[in-house]
Amino acid sequence: MKISVLCASRSNHSNMRTVIGALDMLKSGKHEIRYVVACDWDDGATQSAAERMYQEAIPALSHCKKQNSFLGAVWNEAADSAPADVYVIVTDRALCVTPFWDTFIADAVSKDAKRVTWWTTNAGPVIPIVPEVWRQAAGQIYTSYFPFWFDDTWLHEISAMVHGLPNYMVQAACFIVKKSPMTKRMRDLRFWMDFFIAKRPERVAHAARIREKLGLPAPDMKPIEEWFSQNDAMWARDGEKWQEVMGDKSEPDDIYFEAKKYAVENWEPK
Repeated sequence: MKISVLCASRSNHSNMRTVIGALDMLKSGKHEIRYVVACDWDDGATQSAAERMYQEAIPALSHCKKQNSFLGAVWNEAADSAPADVYVIVTDRALCVTPFWDTFIADAVSKDAKRVTWWTTNAGPVIPIVPEVWRQAAGQIYTSYFPFWFDDTWLHEISAMVHGLPNYMVQAACFIVKKSPMTKRMRDLRFWMDFFIAKRPERVAHAARIREKLGLPAPDMKPIEEWFSQNDAMWARDGEKWQEVMGDKSEPDDIYFEAKKYAVENWEPK
């Protein structure tokens, strides 16, 4: 199976090198694996780290572009640059500890290429493993809306509306230890929560298109809608605490302002 491991990284090349080095050391050797480091044009240290890995016989390549306001778009472009049977997302703060991790991922995709699978992590199912079959049906891995996380939650909801509850969530039998430090550009969390909720009709329509392309029946939406309400209430209850613990305390940059301006302009669902 052809596997593209996608790692977006900026100014954290040492950790990125450790993450990809561990994956390469623990692979089975049974599958064709490429590591794609998505980085910015002005981040020479990350580009150089990817080049050194390639020289050390680790099949890594860098995909460098102008810094993007939307984190999801970075992952999508990285996937476009390295077509594969499955796209394995990793972050530069998530360390795989499972020998032959690629065999577990290949097994999950072989069993059902029509669904997103998730790494097993200490932080829950927050890092997806996306088959090409799903990516073609969805037209993307992530959205191009958010300057920090929310894309995994977006994908959770889409998956639930494609496969139904409770069986939409499948985790591969391979484990990543994920650090949860300050989240860069995480600010105005209530704004982004409200934006995410406002875009739910867009996800409903998108899930319907994916089901049609995959030849899947519509699920029972009543428990899904109840689940949405529970999640929305949880965010309202805990959002302030998350902001305090993980929020970015630095001054917002132009990249953040651009993303927020775009969200305001695109608040209504497409």
